[in-house]
Amino acid sequence: MDVRAYRLWLLHALGCGSTKVRRILKYAGSIEEFYKGGERAWVSMGIFTERELCAMREFSADDALFQIEYCERLGQKIYTPEHPEYPGPLRQIANPPGVLFVKGTLPDFDRMLSIAVVGSRKATKTGIDTARRLGFDLAKAGAVVVSGGAIGVDIAAHEGALEAGGVTVCLLACGINYPYLTQNASIRERIAKSGALVSEYPPDTGIERGNFEVRNRLISGLSRGVAVVEAKEKSGSMITVRYALDQGRDVFSVPGDLGNANAAGTNALIQNGAKLITCAEDILEEYAFGRFEKAQAAAAEKAEAENAPGTVSAHETASAPGTASSQEDCSQDAAAILRLIGREPIHLSALSAASGFSAARTLSALTELELSGKIVSCSGRRYILSDTVMI
Repeated sequence: MDVRAYRLWLLHALGCGSTKVRRILKYAGSIEEFYKGGERAWVSMGIFTERELCAMREFSADDALFQIEYCERLGQKIYTPEHPEYPGPLRQIANPPGVLFVKGTLPDFDRMLSIAVVGSRKATKTGIDTARRLGFDLAKAGAVVVSGGAIGVDIAAHEGALEAGGVTVCLLACGINYPYLTQNASIRERIAKSGALVSEYPPDTGIERGNFEVRNRLISGLSRGVAVVEAKEKSGSMITVRYALDQGRDVFSVPGDLGNANAAGTNALIQNGAKLITCAEDILEEYAFGRFEKAQAAAAEKAEAENAPGTVSAHETASAPGTASSQEDCSQDAAAILRLIGREPIHLSALSAASGFSAARTLSALTELELSGKIVSCSGRRYILSDTVMI
């Protein structure tokens, strides 16, 4: 049986955004084993409502196979956490989606910088122009622009990325083929050609008010940072920000006029510590796209000293994670970056400058090193050898 069928069966029973999936996996080990345990096992967990148990009985994994075929006819792919192309950043959030429906091609979120641009549906002309410019400049720099496809700020950010010839991903709060905002249908088709339309909701699922909040955790979850252009203090964008903070993502905010109600949320974010931004460069500089001359010079000087003839660096000692033996199981890029990381935190931009790698290439190497346990990330996009951290 296709493992996706078991995931679809559970999605049908529990709905999107359920926090019970992790408990099921802890209990049964896999969704397949849980399914095969039957109603006795489902009831014994004691966490399901009668409605959920009824849905488990009435919709089977065999029924889910027909849904898989239907998606294929629609040109939609189905990704579950078991699939190697399932986005890595979503594996890290509290309740990752068990199923993703995708039209288009998912970018490599593990290797590419992704920034969400969100804001008011009733944005001012200034807000819309700002969102479009951010989308354009972020995409031009090689970042993936993530948003929700709504009118106002969202669609302007998507349009900017498309105008730049870049990659943008639209997270929908309904089924991909549902006629949501039909005036934007042509833009969604363009998004699917250069990036992807993504939804946690099965085909033909309509819009319900609660869907947006469930969806918003994925907008932040897929992104390294969330940029808010215009938002009221109580709005969907602020919900996305709360998710971003819970998920350890960065938050950026465009300041606004005091008389603009849509600026109340963005100004409050700045007061509470979000980085004030006026252009894409203000975001990109946090991820080694910008210029940090002092940090770059210091890192370059350090690298030159460590690589000088007769010099033995901390990375070359027998006990350090950066020894030749530990570099043998790294890619060449990861090994080069590892040689630059010591026992004092070093900024991502400095690593990019010292190595001569592009930002995307540096981020890819850092991700590999973090996953292998050789380094750990500190606040402010700084990195340090893993054996330096005291547990």
